[in-house]
Amino acid sequence: MKLGLKIKKIRELRNLTQEYVAYQLGISQSSYCRIEKGKTKLGYERINKIAGIFGIDPQILINFEESAFFNIPIQSEMIQPEFEKALGNNYSDIERRYFENLIKHVEEEVNFMRNVLNRLL
Repeated sequence: MKLGLKIKKIRELRNLTQEYVAYQLGISQSSYCRIEKGKTKLGYERINKIAGIFGIDPQILINFEESAFFNIPIQSEMIQPEFEKALGNNYSDIERRYFENLIKHVEEEVNFMRNVLNRLL
């Protein structure tokens, strides 16, 4: 899988818009679109910044394989956070960091979209 497509897949898995990622990179949405289409060559700095926006290590971005990601066995039950203390700590450090990064990015995108809406209104 080409790097641009990997970036697109991970962005979609993170529920981030092209506009949000482009804004975080300091480029236009059309410039970012060219990255996902593989029309722009990426250096390590840009790959590192994109991985940071996604909350992952650059090596995970570079080595991302959709089939490997979706074939990971999952737990049959997810424990709701409000019951976590009562039931004990059932999340690994990696899972906890992943969820914390995901929440952080969702909050940033919500704020970004609020600012866009406020400018339009």
